[in-house]
Amino acid sequence: MGDFNSVMSSSERLREVIDPIAIASFNEFVTSANLLDQALVNDDFTWEGPLGKFSRIDRVLINPSWALYWPEAILQSADPVSSDHKPIILGKKILDWGPKPFRFNNDWLSKQGFLSFCEVKWAEYTTQGWVAFIVNKNLRLLKNDIREWNVANRDALQSQFGQCVSSIKVLKDAFKQRDLLPIELLELTSLKALKKHVSRKIDSKRRIQARFRWLKLGDKNSKLFHLVSRIKCQSTYIAGMQVNNSWQEDPATVKEHSVSFFENLFSLQLNNGPTVNWVDLNLAQVLLDNWVCLCEENHEKTETSCGGDSLEATNMKWVLGFETELAGFDLLRVVIVRVVIGDGGLLG
Repeated sequence: MGDFNSVMSSSERLREVIDPIAIASFNEFVTSANLLDQALVNDDFTWEGPLGKFSRIDRVLINPSWALYWPEAILQSADPVSSDHKPIILGKKILDWGPKPFRFNNDWLSKQGFLSFCEVKWAEYTTQGWVAFIVNKNLRLLKNDIREWNVANRDALQSQFGQCVSSIKVLKDAFKQRDLLPIELLELTSLKALKKHVSRKIDSKRRIQARFRWLKLGDKNSKLFHLVSRIKCQSTYIAGMQVNNSWQEDPATVKEHSVSFFENLFSLQLNNGPTVNWVDLNLAQVLLDNWVCLCEENHEKTETSCGGDSLEATNMKWVLGFETELAGFDLLRVVIVRVVIGDGGLLG
């Protein structure tokens, strides 16, 4: 932590001379030392000079192990007191953004009886209160019931897969001794399709379990991926927001301001936007004149090979022949699109 008197990118300086060599040297130092830059969450610069010059030369560099063991760390700057440098504060802050999303395995929907199980359980809940509270509470109860249901049906796929393998083996052994009946051949085909379907479900479930295990425990080979994930979380972390010239960190205030901003943005009426005056362009006549010129030019080139055919026949042969020498499309290079701006003035 300190004043390094250098920046890591040109965006960290404003109205100052940019030295690409110094930036490259500082980045090389950080990389060779196996360090990471702790993101500054509430400001872009930490130093303010005369004539509106700004720079971020104060920073905190951390090592990967520190980033993994302290992922909730955030770096903020405070208002300067008697210096042109803003003090930087490294701390830990966990904001409550509300309940976590409800995790769901899509494979459960394909299991027979799952939807009816959820409907029965949901009807059994007698939660009292306002609507949002009832939904939140019932989802928590349903989560526990689904967990118990999943444990009870954990080995169902393996058992079904084993039964398919055994039945297929019996039919194949019989096929070695005699010809199978049509109904047995149909049964064998159905069993093979069912075995393939169940095998895919098992593979999908194993991939999900491996991913959960990787996220929960990690291992020596996955430290890099955990580190990249932590860095991305830090760079996209929302510690607060500038609302009406004041820094707000309350999640409810941040959410309300964000929703209000995008509501106003998407409800904005753009009445003064540019529009194309298609009447003044007269594109239909221009294209027609150009097509006539193109056909006449092509007729001159091909009347010898066409054996004196009419102009229409020549043009048809040219079209069906997929002629690639489309000189007429040079028109697009010289057509000037005139745009009507607000008060009706034309721009060429």
